[in-house]
Amino acid sequence: MLEAFFGLHRPAFPPIADPKSLFAATAQQSAHIALQTLAVQRVGVVLLEAAEGLGKTELLRLYQRTVDPERVSTLLFAQPNFDMTVLCKAIGELHVGPFRAPPELALVSEILSERQQKGHHTVLLIDNAERLTDTAWRALDKLATLAAGTETTITMVLSGRPPFASALAAGTLAALRAQAKARVNLQKLSRSEATEFVLEGLRRAGVSTPERVLSPEAVWAIVDAADGIPGRLATLTNAVLQFGAKRRQKPVPGITAEWAIRRLTGRLAEARQGILRKVGWTVAAVCLIAVAVSMLRPHRPEAPDPLAPRPTPPAVAAVQPTVERAPVSPAAAAPSPSQPPPPAENPATRPPDDVFLLPAREGDTLQRLYRLAYRDQRARPSFEQFLAANPHLAPEARLTADELISFPGPLGSTWR
Repeated sequence: MLEAFFGLHRPAFPPIADPKSLFAATAQQSAHIALQTLAVQRVGVVLLEAAEGLGKTELLRLYQRTVDPERVSTLLFAQPNFDMTVLCKAIGELHVGPFRAPPELALVSEILSERQQKGHHTVLLIDNAERLTDTAWRALDKLATLAAGTETTITMVLSGRPPFASALAAGTLAALRAQAKARVNLQKLSRSEATEFVLEGLRRAGVSTPERVLSPEAVWAIVDAADGIPGRLATLTNAVLQFGAKRRQKPVPGITAEWAIRRLTGRLAEARQGILRKVGWTVAAVCLIAVAVSMLRPHRPEAPDPLAPRPTPPAVAAVQPTVERAPVSPAAAAPSPSQPPPPAENPATRPPDDVFLLPAREGDTLQRLYRLAYRDQRARPSFEQFLAANPHLAPEARLTADELISFPGPLGSTWR
C-alpha cells in the first residue's frame, strides 16, 4: 500500500541495504580509505569505533567487496562467541580448503607466513566487538602473537561501539594491546548529508521529485530527530511514509512527520521541532492576545441582578426631618455564629493557570504520565494539582489513544 500510494518501485530504505545503493558520505569514504591504507601498511590491530546505526557493518562489507581478492583475503566474524579452534579452522579453510581436523596454531602461522612472503595478506574483520566473550578475546590475543615479529602476517579490524577499546586494558590481552596501533572513528552525517540521504533514498525508490512525497518540513523533522545517524534516518523515514500513507497525505506534511516520530520513539525530545514547541508558542500567543484585549476593552459596570436580595441599608448618621428610618439591628449586621465560614481554597489542589494539552498513548495512566512528564521533581506541581486539571479521569484508568490530557505547570517546570 505504501509503495502504491507514493508511486515507489521498491521500499525507500529496505531492511537489508543494497550494496550497490549505499550512500557515499564523507565520513564513510574517509573511514574506507583509512582501512585500505592500514591494511596495506600491515598494521596488526585496527580499532574501528562508531555509534550504533552509523554503518559499521556496511563499511566492513564494502571493504570486503573492494579489495583485490588475488592479493588480500578477508574473513568476517559476526558471532560474539568463538575460541582458538574456530579461528584456526576458519583461517585454514579460507586459504587451503576444508580440513579433516581443525589445524593447529603452528600450521596456521606457517600458512600465513607463506602468503606474506608471496606478497599476499590476510585481514580478519570482527564485527560487534563490544559483544565478544572472554573466550573470544583470549583467542584474538593468542592470534595477535603471530604478528609480534618484524613482519605482520595478519591484520585484525575490531569494529564496535565505543568505548569497547577499554577491554584491551585488561592485563591478559597484552599482545592485542601491543598491536593496536591505529584507531578509526566513524563520524555522523552532517545536516546537509542527512537531508541528501533521505532524498537520495526516495530517488532510488523511483521518485523523480521527492518533494511530492515528503514536504521540506517533514524532511527537516526526520533529520533533526535522527541526529546524523544513517540507521535512524532510514527507520524514521519509513515510519513517516507509513503514517502519511495511512492518513492519505501526499506530500506528507511536517506535523504528520512529527507525530510519526513521536509514536516511533515514544519521547517528545526526539522530535525537536515537535508539537510541544508549537503548543507552547500557541499558548503564549493566546495569552498575550487575551491580555491585550482585556487592557483595551473599556470597563463597564455590571447591571444589578433584579432577583438578588437587596442588602440592608446602613444606619444614617444625619437626621432627616421628612423621612424616619428604623435603626439597623446589630444582630442583623453581624454574621450568624451558627453559619460556618466559607471553606478556604487549598493551593495544593488548585490547578495552575499554565496548562499544556497533549495527547496520550494507548494504555497510559495518569500516574505514569505524571512520573514521566516532569523531569525536575523540585519544580513540578503536586499530583493533586495534576488530578484537578483532569477531573474526569481516574488515576489508574487506562487512557485511549490521542485522548487530550492537561499537563499543568508551574512556570519553571522542565518538560520531558
